[in-house]
Amino acid sequence: MGKVKDFSDIGGRHMVHLNDSTQSRNSFASRLAKKCQVNRIGNDWMTAGVFVPAEPKAKLAKKKRVSWKVTLR
Repeated sequence: MGKVKDFSDIGGRHMVHLNDSTQSRNSFASRLAKKCQVNRIGNDWMTAGVFVPAEPKAKLAKKKRVSWKVTLR
């Protein structure tokens, strides 16, 4: 995603960088499990959805920022 400039509305929040790897998905699930109920039964959750960079908006492209979108299969 590149550098993220802090602003008051998200102070203290953390950015999560995801990709389609099993390691990335497992790490994300572990972080969620600290505060939420996470169902890791089976292996479908390891392949559901595709984590790919979204098309950058024109004005964001100049700053080289990339947002992410999730597409469920």
